[in-house]
Order: sequence, then C-alpha cells, then structure tokens
Amino acid sequence: MQSPVKVALVGLRKRSIQALVGIFKQRYQGRFVLGMPAAAPVAIFNMDCTNAGQVWRTFRRKHPDTRIVVIAREPPLLDDVDYVPVPLSVSALEAALERAVAAGKPAPRTRQSVTATRHTKTSRTGKRPAAGRSLATRPGVANERPAINQDVYFQPGDYLFGRLRYALSSNPGKAVRLRGSNFLIAADASHCKIFANFPLSRLASVAASQPGSEAGNEEVTVLEHLDRKAPLPDAGDVHEHPLDRFMWELAAATANGRVTEGTPLDAPVYLRRWPNFTRVAPPDDAMRIAAVWVQQPRSLLNLYETLKVPIENIFTLYTAAETIGLAGLARRESDTLIAPSVVNPSPYGNLVNAVLSRFVRADKADAAA
Repeated sequence: MQSPVKVALVGLRKRSIQALVGIFKQRYQGRFVLGMPAAAPVAIFNMDCTNAGQVWRTFRRKHPDTRIVVIAREPPLLDDVDYVPVPLSVSALEAALERAVAAGKPAPRTRQSVTATRHTKTSRTGKRPAAGRSLATRPGVANERPAINQDVYFQPGDYLFGRLRYALSSNPGKAVRLRGSNFLIAADASHCKIFANFPLSRLASVAASQPGSEAGNEEVTVLEHLDRKAPLPDAGDVHEHPLDRFMWELAAATANGRVTEGTPLDAPVYLRRWPNFTRVAPPDDAMRIAAVWVQQPRSLLNLYETLKVPIENIFTLYTAAETIGLAGLARRESDTLIAPSVVNPSPYGNLVNAVLSRFVRADKADAAA
C-alpha cells in the first residue's frame, strides 16, 4: 500500500490550518497528510500572508527542494509554480498536489522578488485586472445572477428600525423611549426587553409607515433606568416583547426583500448559528437558506446561485439576522479560504418549508386574535 504524501502548510493562520485539517481528513484521506516542513516533500504556501516575501525567501533557503503549491487571491509573479486561487476549490487543490508529487523536482526560483502581501500586478501577461466591472460582466456569472439595482438597498435611518437601533447603540446600558405619531416604544437593552403600545401583529404597518415627511420626527428620550411597572406613560395597552424578537421582526418588515445601504452582495457573510425559528417569524425559504449558509460563509449572491430561491428572501433573512448579531461580513482568513461547496438539493426541502409555514401562519393568526 502506498504511503501518504506529507504536505506542509506555510503562511496560514491557526483557523485556516484547522479548516485544511478537516479537508485533508475528509477528502484526501490516505493520499495526503499534513506534516512538518522538514519532513514534507510538498508544501502549500499562502502568498497572501503577512510579510509574504520574507517568509517565502526564508522557506526557500531552508527547504530548497520542496515542491510548492501557491495559494493566493491573485496569480504570483513566479515561474512554473502551481497556483490555486483563493477561495480554494477542494478538487483543484488536490489536483495541484498531485501534479507537485508527480513533478518530483526542486521548486522553481523566483522571477522577481516577492515584496507585497497582495498582488496588484496580476498574471504573467503583465496586465492588470479590469477594475470596476459590474456583477453581470464577471466571467461565468452573467447568466446566473439577477439584475441588481439600487432598489435592493434602503437607508436604515429613514425608518423606525434604523433610528431605534441607533438609539440603542448610542446609549449602551441605558433605556430609550421613542414616541411617534402612531406608536410608543420603550427599549431596555440591559434586560433584553421592549415595550410597545401595539402588538407584534401591527409591527409591519408601523415599520412601513415611517418614510415620508414625518421620518425622523420621533421624540427620543434616554433613561438611566426604565420603570418596568409603567414603561409607557399615558399608553393604553402595553405589550412586552423580547428585544431580539422585536428587532428581528422589525428588521424583516422594514427590509421587505432589501438590504441596508453598503451591504456587500458579493463578499462572504457568515451565519453564526441557526436562528431560533420557533421564536421569530422566518422569511420564506428561511430553513433552506440557513441550512446551507450556516455550514460556511457565503456571499448573498452565492446563496442565490446555489439555492435558486427568490433573492428577496435571502436579503430579508440576512437583514434580520445581522440586526440581532447572528450574521455579518466574514473577515477572518479562514472564512474565505475554502470555496463554498456544491449543495445537492434535498427532496424533503419543500415538505419542511410547508410544515414550518403552516406553524408560522397559525402563530400569526393567534397573535392577531
């Protein structure tokens, strides 16, 4: 039986190494194993690491005969190296490792010194990448992605949602009270509670009524402490809600198929964990979207391409999840190292969605009663 080939990892952070450990165990089992540089005939070198030029020269000086597979976001200025672009395709990386093993010769010398951690001068053609291309003109996606225009964005500050969130973030540890023409709200972040003079069944109409001449004219009061026995003076019925549920549903109602201004559509975003869909109202297709998204960070457009669900449902779910801290822009190296995997559709997806939607409709009917 052929012994596995040892592969060293160079220039990768701890979390990225852990991600590759999982790939090697699951996909390359028996063929490649991770090892120390001194004992590995092949190395994976991250050319996007900090001080890439110095790390490269040090490694080549110590291990001149190691065959190297370079991973980076841009092609390196090196002759005859095997290059795999980041995010990594698991199959492309495996093929590059096989070629490195088959080559069986010393790694190439540099054509010019590597001095930057990111490569703005691209490939061997010497041409720079085209800047400012729209989503629809990128190679391989012209027929996959929906037409995107400015209508998919909204300014949070134009709505109650944005102003309530700003009031809470600007006054940590304190309570805030907002009074508008058709609502009265008191939010106590320290106790994760919110009080309103309307039930959740009216939340959508309150959220939608904000744009226009009255936007931004609410009376905002900052309170050191909120009297929970009388949180809304002069109000009739007072409804108490968990803060995260109220903010989730306010965000979803305000978004209505959109995302906040500045949200990147083509950059990976994470879902920290499954939302508790028994406590918050999920948008349509929420179960399918979350099941794929929670596995690894993906861009919103990648979720659309993968699942082929209405992109408005993805936007609404992201806006709601981001509002309560469950989602956000993936900034760690490990979050964007591995390309999103291909997802095979489940024959039971529609059944689960149908059952969940039935429970949601029943819950809304009970709340309105």
